[in-house]
Amino acid sequence: MSANATDKPSHLYLSPHLDDVPFSCAGLIARQRAQDQRVVVVTYFTADSDTELSALAQRFHVVWDRGPQPYAWRRTEDKAAMELLKVEFSHEGMHDAIYRLDGSGKPLYPTMETLFGSVRSDDSKTIESIAVSIRQWIEILDPSFLYIPVGISRSVDHQVVVLAAKRALQGSRIALKLYEEFPYATGHFPKERPMSVDQGLAQSGWAPAYPEIAQIDLSARVAAARCYPSQLAEIFGDEQAMLDQLREYLYLVGEGVPAERYWTPWRRNREP
Repeated sequence: MSANATDKPSHLYLSPHLDDVPFSCAGLIARQRAQDQRVVVVTYFTADSDTELSALAQRFHVVWDRGPQPYAWRRTEDKAAMELLKVEFSHEGMHDAIYRLDGSGKPLYPTMETLFGSVRSDDSKTIESIAVSIRQWIEILDPSFLYIPVGISRSVDHQVVVLAAKRALQGSRIALKLYEEFPYATGHFPKERPMSVDQGLAQSGWAPAYPEIAQIDLSARVAAARCYPSQLAEIFGDEQAMLDQLREYLYLVGEGVPAERYWTPWRRNREP
């Protein structure tokens, strides 16, 4: 069903991982759903590895502490968040960068430095697969707005989704919004390569871009974030640290009230 069928806007959110959109956009999504607007969240890197783990993948498995198939657990966490937010969702079943291999069977991204470095040229099939998926979702849903990451983290998975979206949107007139990935937007995470929002916009090729502030109910963001206990230790240390960082950033964005910030890139405004 398209947005025009109900005379209400509809929204398609693209999430690299099983927490990016809820961690970053749950406040606005809660507002949209309260107005009975359609919201669909499509998450790409959702599958467990089916090959021998690299040392880096083993390191993440230890931190997540969810057994040999942590993505099965993470999908359950994400399903709980989607049900909490009352949105439609899809897990696209692709492999995280820590699992992807090159043509000789070696890890494409074997270290933290490469995980937050440049996208490998031999990872182009991932980009094309996501671009095809994005085109299909746009055709199926005919959304009023498409939301994709700014690319602040420089995680190769985030970069891949950004590159795929740019490829898929060539010639499209769909309204594009960029969301600030939390907690990367705080400028403190990951410690290996922190980055500001402005740097993320510039390095992803979105600048100049125009911000808009969406005041939100803080409780929606908190409740969604709490659905992902497997990620709290790795990203924040513990739940209290997550709550502190979340409140600090949202009140900073809203200049005293909790808010999320979204960006419209200049190039989208200037398309014929």
